[in-house]
Amino acid sequence: MSENEIIISILTEIKKKQIPKWIEYKISFHQYGDIIDRMMDNELIEGARVERAGRGNKAVMVFLEGARITPKGLELLKNS
Repeated sequence: MSENEIIISILTEIKKKQIPKWIEYKISFHQYGDIIDRMMDNELIEGARVERAGRGNKAVMVFLEGARITPKGLELLKNS
């Protein structure tokens, strides 16, 4: 699954008010945290939080309970 496909899937799950699980995408938890950060940086979602720690500042916790899709995220979903 490409990163773009993962992003579309995460947006779809959040739109359905579901919390997507990283294990479903067959990627590491750290990669999942990086993707969520990029989605926030690109203004596709808001209200999510990624906690980082340790060597390499890797993701150790991802919070999506309050995540919402932005208009830019909805546009990406519409065009995919």
